[in-house]
Amino acid sequence: MDARERILFATFDVVAKNTINGTRMPM
Repeated sequence: MDARERILFATFDVVAKNTINGTRMPM
């Protein structure tokens, strides 16, 4: 897994957690 994939995955994980918490972060 290269760095870009890790960054994308980490960003997606943060967005998913924020959605679960009811907080939407604009991109």
